[in-house]
Amino acid sequence: MIVCPTPFLSDHQVHIYTTVSAVFGHVGIACALLILLAYMTHPWKSSFPRSSVAWLQIPIIAAVVSQVIPVWVGWETAVCDKCGDPNNGYTWIGCWLSHWSWCWLGGWLLYWGAISGVVWYNLVAIGIFQSLSSLRFDLPRWLQITLFHIVGYVLPFILVAVVALNDDIQPTGVYQVCFVDSEKVRARPREVVQFIVIKSDAN
Repeated sequence: MIVCPTPFLSDHQVHIYTTVSAVFGHVGIACALLILLAYMTHPWKSSFPRSSVAWLQIPIIAAVVSQVIPVWVGWETAVCDKCGDPNNGYTWIGCWLSHWSWCWLGGWLLYWGAISGVVWYNLVAIGIFQSLSSLRFDLPRWLQITLFHIVGYVLPFILVAVVALNDDIQPTGVYQVCFVDSEKVRARPREVVQFIVIKSDAN
């Protein structure tokens, strides 16, 4: 049975883990904020599409914050939460409304930040291509900016919301934020393979 705190780490190892997370996490947040500020206050780089690099920092900050939250509120408080445990008598929404779940919030920030960050990397590439080439989209600038933000922020948020509403974000029981249920993740490839095999047999 998995217990929290994890027995696989000694107190000394947990102390090192906390220190490394705190140092690199706060340095990462500071650097991302510095880049965001530098771009937003620059007379040339603050304009679209060059400003895409600045907007990329927001999901990066979200993903890093998910790893720093345990340093701020305590590892047991943040990652040993039982919200989402099928044996606690709550669905995720009932547990969320009954008490603040740092683990669940950390998992949400991690997944949204990771997905949004990947999308924004591609949007930055599109922006760089626009800046270096003569290609221009035949759309008003405000509409292009709006589409970038919807694709970069809103669509990943909806995707993570679907995962969360499906009760897939579960506590790991160890020193990590809530992750997507590993059993469901492992089951997906098997389901796909079984579908392909059954489909092949049917043909």
